[in-house]
Amino acid sequence: MKATLALTISLIILMAAGLVTFKYYDLLFAETVEGEVIDVQRVTEPGIIVNSQTLAGGKGGDIPDKVFSFAVAMKELNGGKIHTSSSEDRQWGVVQKGFCAKARFFPFPPWNLEKRGTNRSVRLIQIFECPKP
Repeated sequence: MKATLALTISLIILMAAGLVTFKYYDLLFAETVEGEVIDVQRVTEPGIIVNSQTLAGGKGGDIPDKVFSFAVAMKELNGGKIHTSSSEDRQWGVVQKGFCAKARFFPFPPWNLEKRGTNRSVRLIQIFECPKP
């Protein structure tokens, strides 16, 4: 009886851990990177999105998140590994090439076969002056 109860509790815990990992993989395995911003590019020109939304009958006051979509490349200060991702974080709008930043990269889960090994998004934490060599 005790063995069956222990096995049932173990299975419930294992299933809960699997569910949490499945649902929150990107948060659990996110990587914080401090490095130099190699490049940050606006993915789509704002005028194109706003004009196409207005033509499609959207509300004039609504600004779609795609206006604030950026492609980001950062090189680690220690090690030189380059990280890339896209983001709809509006803070990237003030970041320029050559700035240093602390950012959190959120990966796609390995079961997303098409995109595994790449990052889903990047969140800017802090901008700072790059250390002098």
